[in-house]
Amino acid sequence: MLRILQQPIRVVLLIVSAGLIGGWIGPARAVDALPRGGPVHIEADRLAYDQDTDTYDAQGNVIITYAGGRLTARSVLLDHRSNTAQAEGDVRITSDRDVLEGDRITFNVADRTGVVYSGKMFVAQSHFYLRGKTIAKTGEATYRVEEAVATTCDGPNPDWRLTSREMNVTVDGYGTMKHGKFLVRNLPVLYVPYFIFPAKTT
Repeated sequence: MLRILQQPIRVVLLIVSAGLIGGWIGPARAVDALPRGGPVHIEADRLAYDQDTDTYDAQGNVIITYAGGRLTARSVLLDHRSNTAQAEGDVRITSDRDVLEGDRITFNVADRTGVVYSGKMFVAQSHFYLRGKTIAKTGEATYRVEEAVATTCDGPNPDWRLTSREMNVTVDGYGTMKHGKFLVRNLPVLYVPYFIFPAKTT
């Protein structure tokens, strides 16, 4: 059963990990249970809850705040059972100073893993940029990137970059590339079928 929480004004939803605390509280806030991962706050122009599927449908200027980060998008469908958010439209995830952006994303707000499509990422600690057709966050600091571009240079035209059909990176560790190229400006200077490179701050 679909329940529209509020239509004309912005809505705030609080999901907490302490168990169910009395269902809906007022027209603008609700309290439910998140089995793990700490509290989750949802703010949106329009918010609906489907009791049958236990999902929250947030539309318009969506902001989701959870333990360790913040997700913004034009629309988000949050599955309460799996803690998985399907977000679309100018998707942006921030964690401290790190930023992950894309057209759409599937993201688990409890274990903070997921996949972003047409994605780009900035890791502040190592000043490391990544772009890819898909960027999969597979662990706390591990990523798998398809059709990847990586650099530490700022700006749209970096002095150098690495490109690869597939790249695996551990932040403040090492990365591996398959069918990789090293380019200076737009000039390819090196091709390697397999390559290991540092992604460290030191």
